[in-house]
Amino acid sequence: MPTPKQQGNVIFDSASELNFATHLLHTLGARPVKYNSTYQPELDAPLAPLPQSSRPFPLRKFAKPASSTDITLQIKALKANINHTITVSRIATISAVKASIAKLGDVPISSQRLIWKGKALTDSKTLLDYGIESGETIHLLKKVGVADDDPAAAATTENVPAVTDSGIAKVGMDKSFWAGVATYLQSRLGAESPIVYSEFVKAYEGLISNKEDKDALKTASTV
Repeated sequence: MPTPKQQGNVIFDSASELNFATHLLHTLGARPVKYNSTYQPELDAPLAPLPQSSRPFPLRKFAKPASSTDITLQIKALKANINHTITVSRIATISAVKASIAKLGDVPISSQRLIWKGKALTDSKTLLDYGIESGETIHLLKKVGVADDDPAAAATTENVPAVTDSGIAKVGMDKSFWAGVATYLQSRLGAESPIVYSEFVKAYEGLISNKEDKDALKTASTV
């Protein structure tokens, strides 16, 4: 048998050392483990980084339902100071378009004549009937001889001296006058100028009454 070791007055043997070590380990193992707030455990293996989230396709933006039925139109008149942009429904009638223009205070409904691509627009039809799209230009022609709805405008008209038929006919017999009108309309309206010129001649015809003055219309038709 192995001889027990003596250290001071205490005698140790192998069995006693083993029992002591076993008891000590069990005692230490039963104690709770406490870590401070900055403790970070070591990882056995680094974790692979997660891939970044991606969106393969951009989000689709839907327009408001109301805007899909509205279109924007350019209203252009012969006068340089009348040039407006209005927004109306795609299914609005031409009469409703005229009402929107009248609200701008330039030309009353009764005096308006709208022309698009050389066509005179009918009040009862809609923009959809004509195939008019957003951003297109509609030309505004003010009818001659139609009383304005504005009382102030009517009072101004009463103060204007009347022009005799002979004076109007004299101007109309001058071929250079009609050539100037045609040139002006061509510069402002382009391909749509012939129909506006025709309407101008019709309005001129309504201002003269004498049979002799009708000769002025022949001059207009030769331009």
